[in-house]
Amino acid sequence: MFWKALAVLRNSFLDKSSQKGSNEKNAGRKLILEYIFREIDDVPGLKVNGENINNLRYADDTVLLAESENDLHNLVTIIEEKSEPYGLMMNTKKTKVMVISKTEPPKVNIKMKEKCIEQIEQFKYLGQLITTDARSDDEIKSRITITKSAFTKLSHILTSKRVGLLTRLE
Repeated sequence: MFWKALAVLRNSFLDKSSQKGSNEKNAGRKLILEYIFREIDDVPGLKVNGENINNLRYADDTVLLAESENDLHNLVTIIEEKSEPYGLMMNTKKTKVMVISKTEPPKVNIKMKEKCIEQIEQFKYLGQLITTDARSDDEIKSRITITKSAFTKLSHILTSKRVGLLTRLE
């Protein structure tokens, strides 16, 4: 069966001593996380053109990638273990799991600190809607709706005979 598992982490790494911190503390946390993610490069993830990719990171968002439930559980466990000595923990409330599949996605049981991670059917990452079927239908519909709304707001200008064609095209 074809399926890919994702764990979506949104601003999920917290300092155990406090949830809010200074810019210096946040910079230190990011540096530690960079070190941890470099250490786990060889942990199985997805194979893309022969390369192993087990995470995608941008700002405070992290997506963990794995080809099976077992690999994803292993990846989450390793990151938890490597974060612990630095006083960092993954926020179970902000972490979600999604399975991408050509058929009905199986239910998975991924746990962090003995708490089951919620399984979701879609999420937005870097402005792109990702769904369990990996299709873009919902994203396309959303963008069409946004475009129609923008056109409606400007329609009085775009269709006005008082405004010259060159002005309307700019």
